Amino acid sequence: MKIRKQTLFGLQAATTGFYLPAPFFLLICLFYIFSHQNILSATTLSTQTLKVDGIYENPSVIVKIDETRRDPVFSFEVADGNKIDYFIIDVASATESAAIWTKHISSRTMDATNYVNYSLIKARYEGNKGLDTRATYYWSVSVYEKGASTETTSLVAHSKFFTSSASVVLSGTKADMKIDFNNPLKSGKITKIQISAFDRDRDFKLRIFSISGTLVKEWEKITVLKDAYYTVDWDGKNKDGVFVARGIYIVNLYDESDKLRINRHLAVVR
Repeated sequence: MKIRKQTLFGLQAATTGFYLPAPFFLLICLFYIFSHQNILSATTLSTQTLKVDGIYENPSVIVKIDETRRDPVFSFEVADGNKIDYFIIDVASATESAAIWTKHISSRTMDATNYVNYSLIKARYEGNKGLDTRATYYWSVSVYEKGASTETTSLVAHSKFFTSSASVVLSGTKADMKIDFNNPLKSGKITKIQISAFDRDRDFKLRIFSISGTLVKEWEKITVLKDAYYTVDWDGKNKDGVFVARGIYIVNLYDESDKLRINRHLAVVR
């Protein structure tokens, strides 16, 4: 029978002379634990990345244009997206009601744009019935990793969105922008600016200039997903929060990547 004795800094087998330092043994244990944890939690899913037409908890998802049905684009982001086996999207009209649309997509067929640290996954609504306007919908995403048990390792995130309608039709080969309503814009009202991209996902800069070229208002970079309708509200105030004077203003949409520019005129009246 082999007799082992414990030393101050390691474990030694007396009959074989085999010696394993305790710090090294501890490193092996830690590596084993963390490597197995990564297998189970490599994929991460954040609720804030659940977006409809590119906006988290979108307050104005366009589902009807001049009485014509429009289907919005759902998207979410996952870290380590290459470990996904499949995901499920559920859309319901109430938090506790059954889903009115369920989308089950495997990693082999999903529409994903892969970035350095995450994957952006997109799916268009395909329900038999179009979504109602002026309604609140609730949706969730369930993500399942490759080779994992669906009962124990599924990641789930929940969100909601609100629907609306538009009166302008966006069209073009690359992108389009139009003033939806309240043009001219009256004091105390808002106007809606509709933006869409048709060839790919685009990062836009949206600005408003006076007719003389002075910058009046600008927004942070807007990421517009392909085929999504992105709505921007303007209340007639400049970048300092002051109502602009009456006159003609230029709404400018610009994509620096290919120097794409779209200009529209907007009148402000009192």
